[in-house]
Amino acid sequence: MKNICFSLLLLISFSCSQENIHTGTVKETMDNIVSRFYEEFDKSQLDTIGHSFIFNYLSAKEKEILASTYWNFDVNVPVTVSLMRDISQETVPFWLEDAGFKKTGLEVKNTHSVYEV
Repeated sequence: MKNICFSLLLLISFSCSQENIHTGTVKETMDNIVSRFYEEFDKSQLDTIGHSFIFNYLSAKEKEILASTYWNFDVNVPVTVSLMRDISQETVPFWLEDAGFKKTGLEVKNTHSVYEV
């Protein structure tokens, strides 16, 4: 179960969008996904699934909600949005490239981690 929660969190980490046009909240979506897992799989199966299984299991609508409604903000002038991702995160969030984000080659470091921008 720990793998499920971690993998689902990876899927939604650092999500943002320019407009919130989707129905359903992240909480509702996560609740539905976890409920389906408990209904469809037993504990021994749940302990073995990983990120790629979960990604393929989610519907297109669920992926869209997780990718675009976690963080939202409005702006009234043109902006550049930069994200920092911990380089030790093994799985790059699936929505980064689709949302138009490009890796810059810049890095931000603190005493705990190194982040790519």
